[in-house]
Amino acid sequence: MDKRTAWGLCLLLCLTALAHAHQPPGVEYKVFQFPEDRLPIIDGDTSDWDMVPGEYALDGSKLSDTVMGKGSNMDPEDLKVEVTVGWSPKSNRLYFLYKVWDNDHNFNLARGDIFEVVLDADHSGGRYHSFDDVTPETEAKLKSTTCQNYHIYTPPAPGKAWAWVWGSQQWLIEQPWSNHAYAYEFGMHEPGWLTLEL
Repeated sequence: MDKRTAWGLCLLLCLTALAHAHQPPGVEYKVFQFPEDRLPIIDGDTSDWDMVPGEYALDGSKLSDTVMGKGSNMDPEDLKVEVTVGWSPKSNRLYFLYKVWDNDHNFNLARGDIFEVVLDADHSGGRYHSFDDVTPETEAKLKSTTCQNYHIYTPPAPGKAWAWVWGSQQWLIEQPWSNHAYAYEFGMHEPGWLTLEL
């Protein structure tokens, strides 16, 4: 689906209610706190998420298409999305469960479908890319320092990394700093469900 990037960006705005000066104003989304002895195992098996109440899931009704001009008038036969976010004070990590049904999955090597997440832990709302007032070398070092913008491929093309971030800090997508697992049974441009834990 050629609109996935737009959906990823819209989902990003919904999931980062605490970032960028709390946008949209007055809106907060629930994040589930996992018990210390029941942290999810990132393996593509979602049964360890069964304890999370349904009100923690963010569905596609909260999203808006800002690229293709459809606004909130989206067709669920075209794309269905559900995102659940968890956290653990023990591990000090965020956990995401992303489920998507698409009638046309695109994992093109150049520009495929993505799920995009921005983490702005200090609520600075500061720049994390496009530093046009410094040298390119300095810009590469500054990207992803005030917040991290994860571009997560759903799914990645063969031979491609599962995600990337702005700047030279590509270690952010490697273990032990992050982890991921996919579950899906479809080919390029085929319909189907994809589940991603990260």
